[in-house]
Amino acid sequence: MVNGKKAKIAYDKNYCEKCWPKKPQRYLMSYAANDTATCLPSCDPGWTTNGNKPDLNCVKCNVMCDSCEDDGDVGDKDRCKTCSKDYPFAYTAQAMCKKTCDFFEDKTKKDPVTK
Repeated sequence: MVNGKKAKIAYDKNYCEKCWPKKPQRYLMSYAANDTATCLPSCDPGWTTNGNKPDLNCVKCNVMCDSCEDDGDVGDKDRCKTCSKDYPFAYTAQAMCKKTCDFFEDKTKKDPVTK
């Protein structure tokens, strides 16, 4: 223990700081709840790399998204694939989710889809 925290050991797979880029487990998932980080074959559901190449550090999707894009582009965390329960109304043209369905109030919006 160091300062009340478990000491991080270089060979401990639960305390990665960076992943090997050419290995199958090249995505770095950090878990704040238990102060660990590990290398995985992809980000966990609800997470994305958000375009942070070449390190592929996973970040949480926007709160409006249950899942988001992971195309390797900056801004992927804000492009919803599915909506969270608190933002159930999807606007596919903008790849975003809303709390209310205000499509009919704004004639410039296109292609709403509700979950």
